[in-house]
Amino acid sequence: MDLQAPLDVEGSFIVVPSESQADTGSSTATIASVSDHQDPVLQKSLLAADIPTSTKTLEPARLQEQLANISSTTRSFQNWARTFRCSPAQYFTPSSEEEIVKIIHLARLSQKPVKAIGTGHSPSDLACTDGFMINTDSLNQLLNVDQKQMTITVAAGMKLHQIHQHLAENGLAMSNLGSISDQSIAGLISTATHGTGAEFSSLCASVLDLTLVTASGSKIYCSKTENKDIFEAAVCSLGALGIITRLTLQCEKAFRLENTQEPAKLEDVLRNLDSIIHSAEHDIALPPKSWRTSHWFNFHFYQGLLYICRFVPNLIPPLSRFMFWATQSKPMHRVDDSVRVFNFDCLFSQYVNEWAIPWSQTADALRALDQFIETGAVDTAEAKEISHVTNGLKVHFPVEIRFVKKDDVWLSPAYGVDSCYIGIIMYSRLEQLYPRLDEFSRIRQELDPDVGTIFRAIGRKLIGTLPKGQSLSGAIMVAIMRIVLDGETLSVNQARQILEYTVDLTAHSAGLYTEESKNKWAAKVQTKDWEGYWVPFQDQLNSKEPKEPLTLGLSDVGKASDFVILYIHGGGMVSGNARMYLRSFKTWMKTIQEKYNFKLGILTVEYGLSPEHPYPTALNQCVAAYRFLVEQQGIDPKQIIIAGDSAGGNLATTVSLKIRDAFPELPLPSGLALISPWVICPQRDPDSPFDYICHTGTQSFLPSYTNNQAHLLTDPYVSPVLAPTLKGLPKMLVYIGGVETLRPSIDRFVAKARKDGVEVQEVMKEGQAHIYFLVDEICSQENVNEAVDILTEFVAKARKQYIGATI
Repeated sequence: MDLQAPLDVEGSFIVVPSESQADTGSSTATIASVSDHQDPVLQKSLLAADIPTSTKTLEPARLQEQLANISSTTRSFQNWARTFRCSPAQYFTPSSEEEIVKIIHLARLSQKPVKAIGTGHSPSDLACTDGFMINTDSLNQLLNVDQKQMTITVAAGMKLHQIHQHLAENGLAMSNLGSISDQSIAGLISTATHGTGAEFSSLCASVLDLTLVTASGSKIYCSKTENKDIFEAAVCSLGALGIITRLTLQCEKAFRLENTQEPAKLEDVLRNLDSIIHSAEHDIALPPKSWRTSHWFNFHFYQGLLYICRFVPNLIPPLSRFMFWATQSKPMHRVDDSVRVFNFDCLFSQYVNEWAIPWSQTADALRALDQFIETGAVDTAEAKEISHVTNGLKVHFPVEIRFVKKDDVWLSPAYGVDSCYIGIIMYSRLEQLYPRLDEFSRIRQELDPDVGTIFRAIGRKLIGTLPKGQSLSGAIMVAIMRIVLDGETLSVNQARQILEYTVDLTAHSAGLYTEESKNKWAAKVQTKDWEGYWVPFQDQLNSKEPKEPLTLGLSDVGKASDFVILYIHGGGMVSGNARMYLRSFKTWMKTIQEKYNFKLGILTVEYGLSPEHPYPTALNQCVAAYRFLVEQQGIDPKQIIIAGDSAGGNLATTVSLKIRDAFPELPLPSGLALISPWVICPQRDPDSPFDYICHTGTQSFLPSYTNNQAHLLTDPYVSPVLAPTLKGLPKMLVYIGGVETLRPSIDRFVAKARKDGVEVQEVMKEGQAHIYFLVDEICSQENVNEAVDILTEFVAKARKQYIGATI
């Protein structure tokens, strides 16, 4: 199925500031500015601003003084869905184009990013900034209404419902609308907002011309005939080309709509889908809130009652059945003004994602979506496998299914293809999704020669095709994680907060960790050189929580176990802790006990994180932990495996290298288990579009780890793949996600190890992302079970060799 990912914001637009000093000239010599255009409407006070040119005018202090009445340093922003908030350095409320131009110049001089917001209906964080934010609510002037040509020209911040009022007063209306009319008109067209109807494209199609203020402060008039390329790029650009300040819309005579709705079985609708789509000018299908009652489609959703289901999900099915019986079980018919029929009240805040597929694939996609929400699985085999442990997803928010005619808007999901919009996530390469992306990039380069980071941030949110071997649910989680993690400016503190949040969710859901019970799962180990946690085998592994706290002392570590894993956590050397793995540890121990009848103990190292503890602190502490097991606890090295994931895989490898090179009298462990190891720090391979890890993020942690000493990046104890030789290292088990970003470097590491005579068991799983089987949400239970079986077999073989037997 070839699905498209649409641009994921609504109601926000962006301009990118230059990183260089202010440039008061036009961005290119061939682009006509507004002041050169002779349209009399453009000479009104709103659009008559001249670009400041004097040095005095462009002084930051002078600009701050001129903008003081419309500026605040204390206001914050929160989107409508309440999913994201930010506190911009300055929050502006301009009412004229002149003020916007001044804000842009101030931003250039201050080297601050600028983002403009409308209503904030986008559920993403793309409108958030710590730079300058422009609220366009006051940019809402009516500039012209031409009843003969049936057009309206407005300032770009005007809300859609305000436009409806002006049009109604002049006997006009918009030809098509979406479900709501709260957005600003610039935000609406900048995100290719759409309605529904077999003969209607997105609302961008109604735009005849617009004015754009670019990153240089220049004003550009463009239309379907003048500056045509810029117009076609700017109509749906998420603001990446500048701030739209005015635009003209094509309308039609006011009209009324006849609305007929009736309940129908899902399969009946799908069998007759094409005829239903073309049976009316505007057709919309709304699947039920509970897919357990998937014999009906709705038109309206009474979300007030469903709000409580956010807290009591099991109430969703009975509430849905009751509301269907009360409000939707009988056919309905009405005739009303077009706006009243197009729009409906969304009631309370929601998180919404919408994705486009070709009409021809609608039926197959809806059947798959039905099964996914019923069972949490996509294909029949997977559904049968997990049907005994899940009742599916209890969905309480609207899932609208709408149909849009193909358009010629460069970044529109419906570019060149009649599309159906539904609420699912899948992947395709950007060039396939947006054939005009290269041309869009060229226009952006022309309008802002000093391109910053905003367009790249947008680009990574346009996600691609579902790779072979990756489940739909896994793809959804990867998409969410990538949006969160994939940013140029992800700080150490942000990384820590993200991991802490994930750890708490995972541990609490598994019943493995609370503040009151953590000492029941692991005993704190603390020495003068390092600290960590001892997780022994426990008889109550089948229960959610041990009955009593652990009371093991230092001298007891390892005595109650037949074999020990020294585990080193991941987290980019800047974050992470042992709690991240408690659920996995429990599974490994239980599997070892049930399949091989011996007790596994696990010692984790809570090594010092950078930047507070840069290299070589973590390496030295992990070496000390290994020496603690061997020298103080008397555990035979052949009874130990060192394991780690990601950055922990790096440390597991470099610990072995350090012991080999610096402590020749200390025997190496029996093996290394490396899960997606980060084996080379100066990455040059391209990012994988299917992984949530990107090089931009990982590289941002390196200065912290190396204490800004660039030469350390090629040190073998930082990048083990660059070691002169890996000869003498213990046998390795190496897991690789088939589509993970680090795969090329891991492949290189495996090849080098084998060449140097190291025994390597490589496990490459198609379609899987970074540390796939440690993140259950992105990996099917079948793949988790397979990976655990391989790991525990590796451990069991090492133990058998230790006691002199073979498998």
